[in-house]
Amino acid sequence: ELESGIEGLVHVSEMSWTKKNMQPGKIVSTSEEVEVKVLEIDSEKRRISLGMKQLDVDPWADVESRFPIGSNQTGLVTNITDYGAFVELEAGVEGLVHVSEMSWTKKNVHPGKIVSTSQELEVMVLEIDTDKRRVSLGLKQTKGNPWENFAQNNPVGSSVEGEIKNITEFGLFCEIEKHYISGLLHVSDLSHDRYFFDKEANMLRGRRTGRTFRIGQKINVQLSNVIPNERKIVLVEK
Repeated sequence: ELESGIEGLVHVSEMSWTKKNMQPGKIVSTSEEVEVKVLEIDSEKRRISLGMKQLDVDPWADVESRFPIGSNQTGLVTNITDYGAFVELEAGVEGLVHVSEMSWTKKNVHPGKIVSTSQELEVMVLEIDTDKRRVSLGLKQTKGNPWENFAQNNPVGSSVEGEIKNITEFGLFCEIEKHYISGLLHVSDLSHDRYFFDKEANMLRGRRTGRTFRIGQKINVQLSNVIPNERKIVLVEK
């Protein structure tokens, strides 16, 4: 009530910049005196729209200077969905880590398998849309590109151990131990025989020697080429 006989409505969306999806009774109470701003007057419908949050500092006012694009920030996971996780950078400023920005190596994994609600995360600010009040965040960017890290620590010609994770007619996809990234060992780079894909048994089999390669098998391989920006590792049998 503004004065005797004149009332206005403070819609819940105009109550607070920071308290979202909260019942009005959790923010104000009956008979409480509050300071408000007149937002709109509709004389015909005899309605007055009021706002409370307008009298406080809008946390989005200088969000780009406080959270520069490319900077690492610490936030709290507030909600997890099928398409990502929402992270609160500060009261009133929340961003989304899309599932595609969560991990370099974990694909087609539900975000809840990577992060949990109330977990504190270090994230990178990727994009800010102040008009839509949206912040795009990245989690994997704070961990470093594993292909770049691998290339720096394992020069071409290095020997590594790989575990066969997938078999196709053109070769073997091997996961490099402890790095969680895979490389291709082409069938033409296997030694001692000519190999064909036994689809029924899901293995590569040597035509002359009968030598086989199965999923889960560990083999010693050599790095033939590493292309980090294409996330590609080429292997040859040692």
